[in-house]
Amino acid sequence: MSAIEQLLAFKTEFEKVLGQFLEAKKEAARKLDEKYATFVDVLEDFTMRGGKRIRPAFMYFSYLACGGSKKKEIMKAARAVELLQSFLLIHDDLIDRSDLRRGKPTAHRMFENEFDKLLLSGEREHFGQSTAMICGDLAHMFAYEALMESGFPASVLARARQYFDKIMFETAYGWYQEMLNTMSGRVGEAEVLKTIHYVSATYTVIGPVRLGAILAGAGEPQLNVLGGYGTKLGTAFQIQDDVLGMFGEDKEVGKPVNSDMVEGKKTLLYTRLLKKLESDQEKKDKFLAVYGKSKEMKDLEWVRNVMKETEVLKEVKEEARKLAREAVEMVTVEDFAGEGAEFLKGIAEYMVERKV
Repeated sequence: MSAIEQLLAFKTEFEKVLGQFLEAKKEAARKLDEKYATFVDVLEDFTMRGGKRIRPAFMYFSYLACGGSKKKEIMKAARAVELLQSFLLIHDDLIDRSDLRRGKPTAHRMFENEFDKLLLSGEREHFGQSTAMICGDLAHMFAYEALMESGFPASVLARARQYFDKIMFETAYGWYQEMLNTMSGRVGEAEVLKTIHYVSATYTVIGPVRLGAILAGAGEPQLNVLGGYGTKLGTAFQIQDDVLGMFGEDKEVGKPVNSDMVEGKKTLLYTRLLKKLESDQEKKDKFLAVYGKSKEMKDLEWVRNVMKETEVLKEVKEEARKLAREAVEMVTVEDFAGEGAEFLKGIAEYMVERKV
């Protein structure tokens, strides 16, 4: 079975378990107030509407690769990283003032619709933002609950909970660093790579694979290898994400394709292009005049063309592929075995060649 087939089979089973958890929470909310059930329904819709489920898959297959055998328990525990993803995305959409996520309205826009349905008075936008923030916080709480009530021994869960806290602590730092980068005039490659490590790689790959390994009782040697694997593959994943943010299409990425440029997001594409344009002041000045400042599609197309002409696009894509190859080499050892190891090795190509 290929890694993609493994991922799809996992996704089907995982979403059943995740859906059961959220349905139970909605029923509990209904006992308090029907309106609260509707509130939780927004979180359920947001969480269940799609997504690759790559983070819980990393946690699940890493657990198996490290010798874990409690499939029912790890499937439950893996809900934690998907709910953490919902928490982060809901808040990220607030920060970015986004209207769409996975092709549908963001949580704060959904709550604005609730404002209308409930015939409330006051500021519609403020209501949407405020309730989305609370909804994100609820997802964060659910993430901890999903982990701690997964059925593993208390001593194992204590170690996992400590590491889960570390994931969030480091991700928050990355998030803050990304805000600083976005609002800074000039940002170097070192700052971009640091942000990628903490804001993306940490909670996308490093955190899930190490968390799965901890629940399997892995020792430091395995955890260290998985940390290196996660760093390389997580960085490659984010580089490809940023490529999609510049070169994808709305229907593929599920949000306006010019959003990264409008936001002025500092990516490897950005820093590499600036370096290439050092000898062409006219193009450099135009690039700095439109990136993070223009919403015009013609300006996006101009930036895209320059990135292709200077081979910046080609270079960063090859950088992602190189990192993915190195990640695979790290887990091609006897310390990791079975279907879990096969997934960790096989999923790398998908991570850097995906279109969504």
